[in-house]
Amino acid sequence: MTAPLYLYLDTEYTSHEQPLLLALGLVSDGGEEFYAELSLQHAPFEDRQPLCNAFVQAEVLPQLGRGPSFADEDKMAEALALWLGQWPSDTLIFVSYDWSTDFQLLEQLLLRLPQGASLLARLEPVNLSILNTEPSAEAAKALSWQQSLQAEGVGAHHALADARALRAAYHSQSGGSSRNG
Repeated sequence: MTAPLYLYLDTEYTSHEQPLLLALGLVSDGGEEFYAELSLQHAPFEDRQPLCNAFVQAEVLPQLGRGPSFADEDKMAEALALWLGQWPSDTLIFVSYDWSTDFQLLEQLLLRLPQGASLLARLEPVNLSILNTEPSAEAAKALSWQQSLQAEGVGAHHALADARALRAAYHSQSGGSSRNG
């Protein structure tokens, strides 16, 4: 078996009450990144926009439209499966998140695919929500968001920027060492 892979996940979605996926970001300790969002010009997004709560309308939606976009979740799932396919099929993948809805939306997305169950069998969820109360982890997130904002014009509440921030928060607590060598 190959060495395990450690990924950090964040999603953006309509609301806590009715979470429908808008965007998904994943980053690895090795620096690989995946980002996908629903295209602003297609029906799935247009149908979900009215379901977005005020926070999502103000903080999330203005940051969409700057990365790879897909007409629907099936296309997003296919792109994600391709990205995950870069690692050998015997690789155990730890997927860290700080909000359980993030992993649930990842599961729902992958299960849209015929091979979704086998992909999910490789994933081991790791809840890092405890980091949300650690001041040094929050400081690491803030610095990461600032770097994403300067480099790409996206910050907190953008799925890729938040996934990077989660990785930074984890490393702020683990001594900064990469688990992927």
